[in-house]
Amino acid sequence: MYCKKYKDIIQVSPSESPKILFIEATKMCNLYCSHCFNNSGESIESLKYNDFVRIKKIFLKYQFEKIIISGGEFFLLKEAIDILNIFKGFTLLVLSNGTIINDNHIDTLISNNFNIQITLTGHTKEIDNVIRQTAFEGTINTIEKIVKLGGRNNLKVSYAISKVNCKYIEDFILFCKSKGIKNIQFTFVYFQGRAKSVWNKLRMSNIEKLNTIEELIKLNNKYSNDVDLNFSGLTHYINSLSQENKLTCSEICEEVEIHNDLSTTLCYKLDQYLKCNNVKIDNKNFYRNVDIPYIESDKCNNCRELKECLQSCLV
Repeated sequence: MYCKKYKDIIQVSPSESPKILFIEATKMCNLYCSHCFNNSGESIESLKYNDFVRIKKIFLKYQFEKIIISGGEFFLLKEAIDILNIFKGFTLLVLSNGTIINDNHIDTLISNNFNIQITLTGHTKEIDNVIRQTAFEGTINTIEKIVKLGGRNNLKVSYAISKVNCKYIEDFILFCKSKGIKNIQFTFVYFQGRAKSVWNKLRMSNIEKLNTIEELIKLNNKYSNDVDLNFSGLTHYINSLSQENKLTCSEICEEVEIHNDLSTTLCYKLDQYLKCNNVKIDNKNFYRNVDIPYIESDKCNNCRELKECLQSCLV
């Protein structure tokens, strides 16, 4: 796969079968977060219990290393517990905003050794509410309940980094530590979905992103005995500076995504590349790793064809 306008921007090399099955269970959500990558909200279109049974039968023969269930907000589904029980024995991660999870949900997660990842965008109500409106207190109550009921090792908290909160990362780590949170996942907010409408407020420069990752590396060393910081999805920004100006993303094409209408695509990152009119695939093998060399930023910034660029990489 390559960009016809700027050759070799996207290079494809052989890989093994996909490792992650990502299931978008619904676009229905009780929140209206400004950074939401898929415009979740009032939509009622959702997968049903029988859809998940069918997905398991068709796809799990590929022996995925991990299954991820996302939304919208998955726990709005009345069949949520029954759906979770379909995947007993598998490595499962559920993504949630953490506002409507009850004791039965938590018990099902813990008893099956499933993991749950809850997103926050600040360590205080004032900072978090800028992006997630008034969800902070409800989310914190759920986190405290999961820890109290013995699910500390099943819990991951995701910190979506943007211009709004990038200066408070250490404060967030200390806050998580005080709440008994062991695992923290760091990501950058993507130029996708609802984030596009407020991008000027969220957007970080390349220098800010690099400085943030350097800070995360230092903080990881500082707090390694207290919390596990996971920012592996961001390290390719740093690695690119020392690998012949090549930016490597190992996640692209290692994931199969099933949407809430049962349509199936590759990893959403690659799906965005395919929407660029300049991108061409010269190999029909879907399961590939993709290397994205670093290029001067003005090339893609001035490219009228690249309407769906995520603006989350160095370019």
